[in-house]
Amino acid sequence: MFPIWSQCWLCVDKRERVKEEGLKSYLVVMPGNVLRQIYEDWDQKLLESNVRNFLSFTNKKNQAIRRTLLDEPEKFFAYNNGLTVTATAIETNAQGDSLKITKLTNMQIVNGGQTTCVIFFSSKEKGFKDIDLSKVFVPMKLTIIDQSKAENIEELEKIDQFKSNIAEYANFQSAVNASDLMSNSPFHVRLQQASRRQRTPIDTLGMTTFWFYERSKGQWNTEKRLSKNDNKFIKEYPKSQLITKELMAKYENSWRLKPFEVSKGQGKNLTAFYKEIEPEFRKYENRFRDQFFKDLVSKKIIWKAVDLTISRAASDWFIRETYLKPFITTYTISLILYLLRKDNKELNIDEIWRNQSISVSLQKQIESTAEYVNSCFLDDSFRNNTSYREWA
Repeated sequence: MFPIWSQCWLCVDKRERVKEEGLKSYLVVMPGNVLRQIYEDWDQKLLESNVRNFLSFTNKKNQAIRRTLLDEPEKFFAYNNGLTVTATAIETNAQGDSLKITKLTNMQIVNGGQTTCVIFFSSKEKGFKDIDLSKVFVPMKLTIIDQSKAENIEELEKIDQFKSNIAEYANFQSAVNASDLMSNSPFHVRLQQASRRQRTPIDTLGMTTFWFYERSKGQWNTEKRLSKNDNKFIKEYPKSQLITKELMAKYENSWRLKPFEVSKGQGKNLTAFYKEIEPEFRKYENRFRDQFFKDLVSKKIIWKAVDLTISRAASDWFIRETYLKPFITTYTISLILYLLRKDNKELNIDEIWRNQSISVSLQKQIESTAEYVNSCFLDDSFRNNTSYREWA
């Protein structure tokens, strides 16, 4: 439950309210200082249904929002696209032709996460501490979805799909990658949950860390900003142990012997992977729990080992100017797995998870296979005189 303080939000007009069975929509004026306080109280819980997290102040749009907050706060309502918010229940007080919202249950900002985070973080930035949020107001569309009307699991699933559609369609109005729109999929939520539970085995220094699965873009950066101790957060969740949705799809499709999909680029590969994994997840949900995440980490470790092997071979057999490294990496992994599976064998990725590294024998195999794959790419007759990328 996400409580809201009394007399904080002003509904524009009762006549602007839309009501259907189990559904109410409102146009709302959100005071900037109230939005900042809500985010301070609930932080990331408020954005769990948002397709992206804070993209930092290096983002030009976020810089522009921050500049408006400082220079023209009274014009923020006119300039900003506003928020799209869902909740499951609402309590209000009538005041003339308007309503004061006194409480929302299960409030989620499904669009407007950047605006929310800029309002919260700006006042903490050097040179922006004089921002006056009392002059800032944000337009907001609020949809109340009454789950109490659902009589069975199927109806609850329809409600969840409706919520997901609100997030997706709201974000079609701005430039959002297709991969971002997948963020709220149960598959990605499951991986995020597993990543926050699974500590790595204790290393030789007696240390243990987490691999961070980034379900929504910018999530690692936002959680670091929200942590009370940056250094402690980075020690627990090293940036080198960050796995994004796009990276996950590269590792998984290489493992599924689909290097040709990986070679099409991150966005197309993720879309191809998701088309396959979504029905698989629905049918065999229990396969995608903690062990699946640990296996994913092992696949990341293998990918990194191949990538480093190719980089180190730059003075030997790899030519940097060919820009073949991503193609060689995915084809090397798939080829090793293909040859093993021909003999009904598999790599022992449980051992890789336990050691957080690959064995000497696997390293040697990677070196020879990567060199062989590179030679195939450089052979015009092998590629039938097509370009590297086209052949890959």
